[in-house]
Amino acid sequence: MTAPIAILLEAARPGKMAPLLADVYGLTPHKRRVTECVPQGLPTRQIANQLQMSTYTVQDHLKSIFSKTEPDPAAHSLRQTTPVWARHQTASRIDR
Repeated sequence: MTAPIAILLEAARPGKMAPLLADVYGLTPHKRRVTECVPQGLPTRQIANQLQMSTYTVQDHLKSIFSKTEPDPAAHSLRQTTPVWARHQTASRIDR
């Protein structure tokens, strides 16, 4: 007789989904680094300072990332669980 097996399912956390989505969409290393900062809720200027790039470059990476993932429902659900994108759109105008 075999031992019973239990399977536990839980919702994926954004921090766990981001690397998987980065692989699926073939994001560059720089874009991946930006995606690691977004779920932390960092403003554009802080991401730029941390990654040693301009705020314009951070915004360009974010635009590129979201344009690649826009039609994908999985990416949309990730954005819903991390409402930081809306803050980035507003903060980018202030941070410059």
